[in-house]
Amino acid sequence: MDAVIAAQSFHWFANRVAVEEIHRVLSAGGSFGTFWSLEDTSVPWVKNLLGFMWPIYEKKSIVLTYQESWKELFGGLCQQLFSAPKGDLSFRHRFPFSIERAYEFFSSYSVIVGGSEQTKKAFKECFDNVMEKHFKGNGIPLDHISFQIHMYWCTKTTSN
Repeated sequence: MDAVIAAQSFHWFANRVAVEEIHRVLSAGGSFGTFWSLEDTSVPWVKNLLGFMWPIYEKKSIVLTYQESWKELFGGLCQQLFSAPKGDLSFRHRFPFSIERAYEFFSSYSVIVGGSEQTKKAFKECFDNVMEKHFKGNGIPLDHISFQIHMYWCTKTTSN
């Protein structure tokens, strides 16, 4: 296999076993790439909402791209298997959104939709508070969400 690409997914299996398996299936000189489209955390209201979710992800030991701890996998043995991650080829883009669409979007995140009723209720309360603080309370409409695209890649450095 000449390439393995993990799009919007590497954080779910960012572990040594997965990296070793990716190395095993790649041909000599093959490439491994990761791709994420992430909410722009420099936007205060987005950061407020994600701040609710980050501790849940950490409790579940899910590696978050925002924190870039997934790059730690490329130390030790992984340095023998792959080149250091290249990139970050990144750019920003915006999607039209309303408050209702934003709630549907953020509440569909796995840590919310798969969470307890208490988590879902707490997220709804957090969401409503964030919308009031940043939009409704100021008479400002929510008309878009900004995202950042991130791409990283590395090359297999040893043969099977």
